[in-house]
Amino acid sequence: MNNDTTLEKVGTDRLRPGDVLVDDRPRLVIDRPIDTISLPTGTVFRTCARIDNWSELVDDARANDADGIVNSAAQFITRRTGHDDEHRWTIQGNAMATWWRETTPTTLPR
Repeated sequence: MNNDTTLEKVGTDRLRPGDVLVDDRPRLVIDRPIDTISLPTGTVFRTCARIDNWSELVDDARANDADGIVNSAAQFITRRTGHDDEHRWTIQGNAMATWWRETTPTTLPR
């Protein structure tokens, strides 16, 4: 995230390929289509985003291990996604689920 970047809170229904999300520790790049599932209770949106800051998360997880921390966010994420070369995290939810999306002055408003 650069100095011109800000965050906006958006519902899962407003996410699009190309969006970059900040979710606690991982920085997630939506680089795949977003699937929709219609249920009697409403529509669910889902995709599997690329973790953009994988190396940073691995370094943080190792530092946490060395410090005796046993379940940090970085450790949790790297233990569940680090088994292949595709470091991804699932994004899913309905219109009420929200995410922090990076924006720049040229991308506002959406």
